[in-house]
Amino acid sequence: MDCLWNGLPVVAKAGAETFTTRLGCSVLAAMGLSEWIAADEDEYIRIAAGLASDAPRLSELRRTLRQKLERSPMRDFPDLPGARVRLSQHVEKLVRVVRSGLGRYAEFIDWSDVAREVRRGSGE
Repeated sequence: MDCLWNGLPVVAKAGAETFTTRLGCSVLAAMGLSEWIAADEDEYIRIAAGLASDAPRLSELRRTLRQKLERSPMRDFPDLPGARVRLSQHVEKLVRVVRSGLGRYAEFIDWSDVAREVRRGSGE
């Protein structure tokens, strides 16, 4: 997802029963990019070569992939009102629990950075 977030197209090859294969295919399908999922090695090469040789399309993808990911089910929870807020609250609670268990080592962690990242990731 980091590649997609940064505007870099990703091609996946379906079929292998590995976590990374299933994850890659699931992410692309959820984003509406099933045409980037290859059934075999020849199709994988064809898709990758097609993307690599189309400079205008690559430029467009670099500008739009992040927004496409933001609007995809990978980041949007339309059926769960307040899901992002609840997730943020759960993560903040987890941080408090972990912090309390760290004792004197907690002073070495910049908790404001952790809280800022949680808020940023939850859309607040």
